[in-house]
This record gives sequence, C-alpha cells and structure tokens, in this order.
Amino acid sequence: LLVTGQSVSYESDEECEGRRTWAVNRLGPIYQGNTISALILISTDITEQKEAEMAMLHSQKLESLGIMAGGVAHDFNNLLAAIVGQASLGVIKLERDSQSVEEHLHNILRAGQRATDLTRQMLNYAGRSVAEFQLLDLGQLLHENIHFFSASISKQIQIQGPQTSELPAITGDAGQVQQLVMNLILNAADAIGEGAGTITVSTRQYQLSLQEAHEWKLTGEQLAAGTYVMLEIADDGCGMDSDTLKKIFDPFFTTKFTGKGLGLASVIGIVRTHHGGLQVKSAPGIGTTFRILFPTPETLPNRTIPTIPVEPAIERSKVDSFHDSVLEREEDEPMFDEPFVSYAGKKVLIIDDERDVRQVTAEILQLSDIQTLEAPNGAKGVELFRQHKQEIDLVLLDLSMPGMSGEEVVRQLWTIQPAVQITLLSGYDQHEVARRLGVGNQLSFLQKPYTMDSLLKEIGRQFANVETSAALQLA
Repeated sequence: LLVTGQSVSYESDEECEGRRTWAVNRLGPIYQGNTISALILISTDITEQKEAEMAMLHSQKLESLGIMAGGVAHDFNNLLAAIVGQASLGVIKLERDSQSVEEHLHNILRAGQRATDLTRQMLNYAGRSVAEFQLLDLGQLLHENIHFFSASISKQIQIQGPQTSELPAITGDAGQVQQLVMNLILNAADAIGEGAGTITVSTRQYQLSLQEAHEWKLTGEQLAAGTYVMLEIADDGCGMDSDTLKKIFDPFFTTKFTGKGLGLASVIGIVRTHHGGLQVKSAPGIGTTFRILFPTPETLPNRTIPTIPVEPAIERSKVDSFHDSVLEREEDEPMFDEPFVSYAGKKVLIIDDERDVRQVTAEILQLSDIQTLEAPNGAKGVELFRQHKQEIDLVLLDLSMPGMSGEEVVRQLWTIQPAVQITLLSGYDQHEVARRLGVGNQLSFLQKPYTMDSLLKEIGRQFANVETSAALQLA
C-alpha cells in the first residue's frame, strides 16, 4: 500500500469471549499533498453473514448426507435381497440336488463382492478408506493400466494415453489412484454416450503458487504451494451446465437415475485423502475436463497421510454363526415353512433392473409352481404386461429403475388393466413409498431385502385379494 498507494481489502477473524467473529477490513491511505501521511482502517462486522453462510453449508451437507443414506440403503438392500434369496435357495436345494448349490453360492459371493465395492466407495468419499501409501510413478501406473481402462468402455471410444515423460514421484495408494482414473474414464464414456468419441489422458509437472491455491478448493482444503503432478482427463462428450457442475460430486447424484453408486463422490474423497487439488471445466456441447493435482513428498514434508487400521479378517466361525443370528431361530426350528403352497396356474410379472434380484425372485416363485415373466426396466415391463395382461395375476415392481420411474409404470399398468394387483419392491422406507403412492388392497409394499417366506406370504395375500375381488364382482 505504501508503495502503490492503492487501498487493500481483506477478511479477518478472531475469538472474542468464546465466540468467533469476522470482519471485512479496508485499509486506505490519507494524503497530505502528494505524500501519504496516515492510514485509515475501516472494519465492517460480517459475523452474522458468515454464520448464515455456515448454517447454509451445514444444511446442504445434511441434505447431501441424507441423499447418500437413502442411496446406500437402496443399493445395499438390493444386494442383500440377492444374497438372502440365493442363500435361501441354496439351503432349500442342498438336500434336493447338491450339485445345483454351487451356482447359488457363487451368486452369493458375487453379490457380497458388490457390497464390498460399495462400502469401499463410501469410505473413499468420507476420506477414511484403508490405504497403503507408497512412492508412485503416476505416468507408469497409467501406462500399465491403459488397456484395462480401454476394455471397460465402448470400443467406439478411443483413449489417448499420456505421453511418456519424466515426472516426480507422488505419495499415493495405487489402488485408489486406479479407481479414481477408472471412475473419471467411465464418467467420460457416459458423457460421450453410444457414439464415437475420444478421452484424452495426460500428465505433467505443475508448480502451484500460493496465489493460485484458491482455484483448487473443490475438496474444501487449502493446498500448499509447491510441486505437484497434474492428471488431466478430458472428453468430447455432451458437457454439463453450471447447475449440474455444482452437484456432480454429491453422493448418488446422477442425471440418469438414482441409487447407482458413488462414482464422482468417491473421486473427491480420494483426492482429499491424498491432500490433492481438483478442478472441473465443462460446457454443454463442448465436453468436460477434470484436473487433479497430486502433491510430491517435498510439497507436504510435515503432513501425515491419513490411514485407518485394517480390521482383522472375519473368522470362519463368525461367518457360520451369522446365518443363525440373522434368522434368530432355535436350533431345532425349521428354516422355512414347509411344505410350499402350490399356486399352479398363476403367473407373476417381475419388473426389476437388478438381474440377480429378478433371478432369485423368479426361482423362489417357481418353488410354489408359479410361472414368471421378467423385465429389466419399466418400459419392457409395460410392454410385456400389455402382451400378457389376461394371463398375469400379479406384478412385482421395483420402484427405482433407469428410464421409466416406478410411479409411471404403476400409472401405465392401471391404464391398461385397472384391476391389476401390484406389489412394490423397494430398498427405501415403506412410509416414504406410502406417502408418494399410497398402499392399499390393490397396491401393496414389500421392503428389500425380503426373505423367501415373506415374499411367498405376500404373494399369497395378493392372490387371495384377486380371488376375493373376482368373487365380489360375480356376486
């Protein structure tokens, strides 16, 4: 100020009587002739404004966590529906046909692995994932995995890999960095869509100045000035508008449908864990570019990379006891109500985008001699119902699917056949479903994960409702 003669403005904060206060300060010169004779400082208290902003941020955070909790519940309950169903079928078939049990056990393991993957993404988002940090050559890591990344997307999309160059080492977890790159490439492929396109991956050394640090605050952390390695992933896809850009890192946010994973939310968690920086630039019709900064060890000499203890492996005895604890049954209590009631001649349409859930539900119904039709989405379900409306006695409908929503499917089914009986399947809470759609004699609800017994009993109730309605109409 004394050199330039220009006023300066800055914010300050301090603790006063147990309360934090903020002020905007403006420091300016007072001239006597052409000479600065004094300085004047004007401070404006902005504590209320700051507290209001913090309250708003807290509210937004709670909303984001609420979305995450709902999405986690939905995804986990879908997985658990498959796990519980497959385990039930395995137990039932163990004595009937021991050779068929192996397939069900493999399905259980696959669903369990998906549940494990989801928990890893949640921990990444929270910045509390189990990490093994070491010195990494980012360029070499990308070069070794580029074919794996390419195999995960459409063959019409070309990945232009990074040029070989000398880069300083970074301190990082190789698995997390690979997941970060994979998530960004999958996001880019989704933006490109079904046509041809290009994803460009590049790396370079980057010297970050203190003045630039404010441009890298998406993670909520202040970056230190120093040497970084920049990873840039750009696509020529559809791009995003400013409103979408504000939400892309929210857990379970998507422009397609809900409850399908953490994707970009885990990306920001991984960057935060590595004390890195993140920028996104995008525009509709132009494409999107993600830039990640990974600090070199010299840039963060006094900071500890966060890790959490690795829990010991679950003992087999604990796994064996899990089944009993879940069912809360006595040793001599039968696993399932026997014998199964036969509903021969009945037909049920199952509409669910989760293949494992459709498969296990169909097999359970077939134990009671029920014929099944399966649809992977709402549009296919409506089409199948239109073709077989005279044969279908009940529709089992998942509420959260890509494309046509569950509510819209209900409306279309009732337009085709007003008397059709529908049971809604959802990982969300029953009260929320009842608030949105209402649940009564013609529209019932079964929350995922459901047991074999609860599914068959619910279906029995719905078949009884159909027969009662038919008898009343005849009377």
